[in-house]
Amino acid sequence: MNVAHRQLKAIHCTVWKDRRIVFRYKDGRWDIFESIRPWDIRDALKTSLERIEEAVPGSMEKASSLDDKNWQSNKRRTRRYIAETPDLLYIESPHLQAQSEAVAGYHVLTNIPWRDVPHILRLACQAAEIDYGTLSNISF
Repeated sequence: MNVAHRQLKAIHCTVWKDRRIVFRYKDGRWDIFESIRPWDIRDALKTSLERIEEAVPGSMEKASSLDDKNWQSNKRRTRRYIAETPDLLYIESPHLQAQSEAVAGYHVLTNIPWRDVPHILRLACQAAEIDYGTLSNISF
């Protein structure tokens, strides 16, 4: 099967009991599903965001812009998820900058609980105009 013709159509994620991320590709008239079980949050975000950026170049830039807009409009949110540099993620905590992961020229924070991973993936999918859902949304 030729991988070059695959197009990323959706990401399905669950982190509560079974930490799993499923990528749905369209190859001709077929849907192909690829399932991964990330080792940790850093691996989950890096792998997923790299695939989104590969499928839709420029999506990390759009995600960073959306995240900045959401962060500034929400008074309860204390930090950004995606930024151009680590010092924009950890504004008053420079000792935490090593906790960020570089993806496509942008930085993503990784010292977060698993429950925040779907928020970041949903944000990146929205920027890339890719569908996002949970594993229960998958139907065959």
